[in-house]
Amino acid sequence: MTSWICQRSRTRGILFSRPRRSARSSRKLRGSIKSLYALLAGTGLRIEEAFALQMEDIEHSVIRVRHSMWNGKLYSPKTAAGLREVDIHHSLAELLHNHLSGRCTGFVFRSAVGTPLARSNVLRRSLHKILGEMGREKSGFHAFRRYRVTHLRKQRVPEDLLRFWITVFSSCSFLFG
Repeated sequence: MTSWICQRSRTRGILFSRPRRSARSSRKLRGSIKSLYALLAGTGLRIEEAFALQMEDIEHSVIRVRHSMWNGKLYSPKTAAGLREVDIHHSLAELLHNHLSGRCTGFVFRSAVGTPLARSNVLRRSLHKILGEMGREKSGFHAFRRYRVTHLRKQRVPEDLLRFWITVFSSCSFLFG
């Protein structure tokens, strides 16, 4: 699985590209975090939606988004568009299946003691460290979402399908090339 480099551009926002020299950083990633980053880049889910995923929300190559996680508590999405199904590539489905390694219940991404992951901990302990090692500016999880939208547009995915997968978003948020 390829890891991604995050970089900031004045004209195009935050970009992700395939690395040439980041193999050292990707080898350091724990399986759980590697799976989380792959899911975020491959689906455009919000980090709170990814943290709220439970085992029953993943079926073959479809993810059902039903909740959002904030401060360790599950919440319903803000709008009806937040409830959706997201198709995922078979390679990402296989990665998630391997990550789950036979578990049947609980959160997909959880701490060593089984509690939901905390956004600030993952950001501080993982993403910011990786970006620092690569000499990149700090960036948040929303960069994965912007990457996904940009990638889908470059693949000429119809806007209606893109909105269905990503949910309705502000038109000014994703005005990238």
